[in-house]
Amino acid sequence: MRKAFVAIAIVFALGALGAQDYPYHSIWLSESETGLPVATNITVVGGSILTLHAFAKSDSFNIAGVVIPLKTDSNYIQLVEGTIDSSTFEGWMFKGFNYMYEAGMLQWMWYAAVPVDPALPLPMHETHHIGSITLVTTPVGDTVVVPIDTLLFPPTNVPEFSDPDGFSHTPNWIPVTVTIVPAPTDVEESNPVRSYYLRKITPNPSRGSAVIQYGLPKESRVEIALYNSAGQRVKTLFKGTKKAGSYTLNLDMVSASGSSLPDGTYFVSIQAGNWRRVEKFLLVK
Repeated sequence: MRKAFVAIAIVFALGALGAQDYPYHSIWLSESETGLPVATNITVVGGSILTLHAFAKSDSFNIAGVVIPLKTDSNYIQLVEGTIDSSTFEGWMFKGFNYMYEAGMLQWMWYAAVPVDPALPLPMHETHHIGSITLVTTPVGDTVVVPIDTLLFPPTNVPEFSDPDGFSHTPNWIPVTVTIVPAPTDVEESNPVRSYYLRKITPNPSRGSAVIQYGLPKESRVEIALYNSAGQRVKTLFKGTKKAGSYTLNLDMVSASGSSLPDGTYFVSIQAGNWRRVEKFLLVK
């Protein structure tokens, strides 16, 4: 789960190789691939997937390097995947996405660098899609507010800073606040259900908890169980009678004895009368 932040050293070292300026004066996140609206306050249900896109606007043709580091509380937000837009950085020597977990914080960044001015500089004053980050929020019992903040380079409370070579920078970082609200836990929803269903397990892959959503068109005797890849029952999640309706059930990744489940493929099985469905998901811690 740990990767080193080597890119910061790479970008810092570019000054001796002809770097003139870091090009981006505006950096922001958005839930849309268009970059708008800019993400500032996001509300999500605990256990759901959140995808954010990184954008930047350049103000210089002398592009020598860019790094966009961020951090958030890993108790509530975990990494699923990070990508970088290769078309944005075509012709660059170093480009990629790094992350690490340290002291309860998830820290991630996009980086790109060249040893000299690139042959294909990004047009000035245009908006560029840097990449995306897919996160999963942890199921919560009470509403939790989690900030996404910048990491080290530069801190958001420093409006202007200089790199080791003396070049001045004036970034415009826009902080993001994620409000995580509790999901309904095994409660009946008001909308009528016309047929039995079991939705995909979310998040998938799971990193410690997941959400099961199912529906019953009539009162039924229900049994929900978790199985491993060998077909062995790990534990029974619910057994009893439910009225017609839609339900949500939180799934923690522990065995019936309370021990942590190993990584691997698992199956959620639901039986309601003569109707039965199975959904597969992957546990990766």
